Amino acid sequence: MLIIGATGGVGSVMVQLAEALLPDVSVIATASTPERADWIRSLGAEHTVNHRHDLTSQVLAIAPGGVDWLFTGHSEGQLPLYATIVRPFGEITAIDDGPRDVSPLKPRSITWHWEFMFTRPVQQTPDMSGQHDLLNRVADLVDEGRLHTTATQTLSPISAATMRQAHELVESGRTLGKVVVEG
Repeated sequence: MLIIGATGGVGSVMVQLAEALLPDVSVIATASTPERADWIRSLGAEHTVNHRHDLTSQVLAIAPGGVDWLFTGHSEGQLPLYATIVRPFGEITAIDDGPRDVSPLKPRSITWHWEFMFTRPVQQTPDMSGQHDLLNRVADLVDEGRLHTTATQTLSPISAATMRQAHELVESGRTLGKVVVEG
């Protein structure tokens, strides 16, 4: 499994979830510096690759046939690249917004999934209790010590200035883990 954006808030939780729920799956995580690579390996990733360099060569050196699964929070403009590093019949899950031209995935029969954590409550799906079950499972993983906070920076107090600062940090695309604003 390749996790793009692994050192960010969502990606670093995804690394931990993959390790906790899929122990036989090898996780490759993106990290742009040695410090970030060390941090994401401490969360369980077996391999790290630098997304600022030739991602295709790095990933295929670890997984010569391509990865089975790819998770991304940054898919815009990346589908031709993803089509080269996901194996035929593999799967991609994205959490970012916007329409995508998925045609580069067709020749390899790669499946595209959107994930939105609020689908059940927003759409009022018949399986609403599934949200409850997922949250309980995550709570269990925290209680078992298998899932840890990824908060690495706390800003205080809550004010217009700290909110602007938090947004600037997150929008820079260079945060490590989660930025928290507290009272």
